[in-house]
This record gives sequence, structure tokens and C-alpha cells, in this order.
Amino acid sequence: MDTATHFLFSPSGGAALKIASYRGNSLDAQIMSLMRLLNIINCYKLNIVGKTDMRAIENHGKEIFWKKQAHQAYSHYLQSWKWEWFATLTFRDDIDQSAAKKWFILWIQQICIGEGIQVGAAYGIACVMGHPHIHSLMLGRAKTIYGIKTLVHVDPLEWQQKWRGIAKVENVRWREGSARYVAKHFLASQDFEICLYNVKLLKKLREY
Repeated sequence: MDTATHFLFSPSGGAALKIASYRGNSLDAQIMSLMRLLNIINCYKLNIVGKTDMRAIENHGKEIFWKKQAHQAYSHYLQSWKWEWFATLTFRDDIDQSAAKKWFILWIQQICIGEGIQVGAAYGIACVMGHPHIHSLMLGRAKTIYGIKTLVHVDPLEWQQKWRGIAKVENVRWREGSARYVAKHFLASQDFEICLYNVKLLKKLREY
């Protein structure tokens, strides 16, 4: 059974630095380490901000700094995989982030069944004026009688047309640029969520 594992990025931003420096082999260990860091940083932030609203205002510049650090750290982290598709997905209906996740996972499962392939993905859900949209980096693997099949061998336009809203799905031409584009939403969003789909496959295909 494919799984979707996610972690929430705190506006404090400092926890993202751990991802860039943590080079362990276990993806689960990295996620758990990040969750522990988020708890520590959020508690610290509450203690500081709770003392005075003026202090919170003064810390605004620091928050921007941490967001920039988070962008760099997460873009580096996302470059750990050789992604094959980059997708931008929007919704016709006014839905919440929970529903957006469900529709995205259903779409991936349709690709898996339709193409006979396992798909792994890192995706972020961003909101513009309360309306969610998704940016996703994806890869795929399957063994066939002809050899290894990946998403490079699948027509992205076919699955772009099967998305329930407006979509753009294309082959990744520049890994760093695609990763930086997904990570840039840390700069714009108060709470930006990055999710990992099919962790088992991602563990297997991670390059560093």
C-alpha cells in the first residue's frame, strides 16, 4: 500500500536547517528528527512572542531571514532525487487543503494503475487568497519485459488532461530549478506543507 507522509513547516523556519545538515540514510529518521525540532522551535517561539507583541514585531526581520534559510535548505533537500515530472495542479472548485491532498493522491493512484508503475512524489500545497494549488516533483519505477520503466517513458500530457482542474505536467529539465521553485513557497506562505508520497520508493531511489 502506498503511503503519504507529511510534515508541517513552522514559520519560525529554523528547523529547515537540520535537513540540509542531516545526512543519515534513513528518510524516516530525518522526518522524525524534523518533527522534534519543530516542537522545540515552536515552544521557543511561543515563549518569546508571548512576552510582548513588540518583540514579535521586532522579530519580523529575523523571520524573513529564517524563511530564506528554509528555502535554501529545502531546495537542497529536494534535489536528493532525480525527479522525472514537474506538475502544477489547480482546482476548479473551492476546496480545502485536506480535499486537495485526497484529489492529488487519487490522481497519482490512477497513474499507477493506468501505467503499471509505482510513483513517488514530493508535493507542496500553497494557498493564494484561500485557494489551494499543488506543485509536485514526481518519479516512477516499474520492471517490464523491456527493462525499467520510468515516468520519462510516460506521456505527461495524457495525465495532465485527466486532472480535474487546470494543470501543467511536464518532464523535469533542470533538477535544481524545479526543486527551488517548489521550495520558494516557504518565502510566501505562513504555513507551507511539504508531503512525501510513497516513502518506500523514495527511500530506494534517493541519490544522496
